[in-house]
Amino acid sequence: FGWDGATPLPQNISDIIEADLARSGRFSVLPRKDFISLPREDKDVVYKDWRILKAEALVIGSVRQVAPGRLQVQFRLYDVFKGSQIAGFRYTVGPEMLRSVAHQISDIIYEKITGEPGAFNTRIAYVTREEVRGAKPVYKLQVADSDGVNPQTVVHSSESLMSPAWSPDSKRLAYVSFEDKRSKIYVQNMTDGRRDLVAEFT
Repeated sequence: FGWDGATPLPQNISDIIEADLARSGRFSVLPRKDFISLPREDKDVVYKDWRILKAEALVIGSVRQVAPGRLQVQFRLYDVFKGSQIAGFRYTVGPEMLRSVAHQISDIIYEKITGEPGAFNTRIAYVTREEVRGAKPVYKLQVADSDGVNPQTVVHSSESLMSPAWSPDSKRLAYVSFEDKRSKIYVQNMTDGRRDLVAEFT
């Protein structure tokens, strides 16, 4: 992904997409040191360069500033052996959205090549346990991007937290808490932070 700005971008889109696809276990990413050319635009693509490397697909893109605080990200996905474009999209976003755009691009690539929806532009919920010397462990319910980046603590407790589960619209998160030595099911609203007790067991 070409960038000609005076200062580095806050996120490296190429690195994020590469990590997403490699982590899926469905793709083998070619080492950049083996690249014969570095196309940014459609006219720069020489398919034989990529056939030599036995690449099946090629992704190119560029980032440019179009207004103060606004960046245009565009990408194209090619079938190397057919010599044709499979997909291409353009986004105009603020710098803080570059990571999300990279995950969206990964989702498109994954679906176009595998036929299955990607899940890179989603969030994960998980519980961590932190040992504290001379005190009870601290449990944290955390939410992060699908690659574990940008973790945020939703709830912390000295009692166990378990079984986080998203609502279908991803706006609420249910989990089990053992506050007051009893199991309780809470639903956390991820938009306004409100927490509702929905079940309690003695």
